[in-house]
Amino acid sequence: MTTLTDGTTTVTPLLVNGWQTARPTRNVVHPIIDREAPEVTLRAAGLRVGTLEVVFGTLADALGAEALHAQAAIITLDDPTVGTMDYVAAGGDIEVELDSDTRRAWIVRVPFFEVTT
Repeated sequence: MTTLTDGTTTVTPLLVNGWQTARPTRNVVHPIIDREAPEVTLRAAGLRVGTLEVVFGTLADALGAEALHAQAAIITLDDPTVGTMDYVAAGGDIEVELDSDTRRAWIVRVPFFEVTT
């Protein structure tokens, strides 16, 4: 079972329909004039950023997820496939959409930045 929670409110989507992530690389390459090999400063990659897409069976549940993401809070995603991640909604718009194929499911898309707590 998938859950999204801020520690007080928990919403349970039917499923995670999409989860796209990227991690910014942070290594720094310093080209040196008259030298073939650059100097390199090694740094760990940043935390994940991306888009989470979850599906709900009712508009009321989808709006509950929208409200959860609209507040100033750290949210925890716990999903058997994706795993556990703490994140904040940031970097775009929270979208709620009626699924155009089924006309019965509601899709919520959230741009996120992973955080550590």
